[in-house]
Amino acid sequence: MNGSAPMLYHYVGSRTIAERSALVAGGTPIMSPEDVVRWMKATGLSANTSSEITVTFVVSEEETLLIADRHSEHVACAGGKPVLAAGELTFALAGNRVSVTRGSNHTGSC
Repeated sequence: MNGSAPMLYHYVGSRTIAERSALVAGGTPIMSPEDVVRWMKATGLSANTSSEITVTFVVSEEETLLIADRHSEHVACAGGKPVLAAGELTFALAGNRVSVTRGSNHTGSC
């Protein structure tokens, strides 16, 4: 690291999307692989036939990974706050193991 503060990204998209996103719960903090499994059970989401699930993610200003349904807006996942990163993550599930197989920055909202 070069000692500089990390770059924060603020939402720059549609005001309508931001207002609508304020009405839904923010993303779920993920601190361990078990948190991903608990989130899936709580939301009723399941892996596809390849035992993978793709989610919307943000990394909060506090450096916490937050995830939400893939079809969620990043601004909603972030609770309307600025983020360090945003995009999609794909988790692979194999028995008790959870791993990240893909990550992207598929967002035009930050």
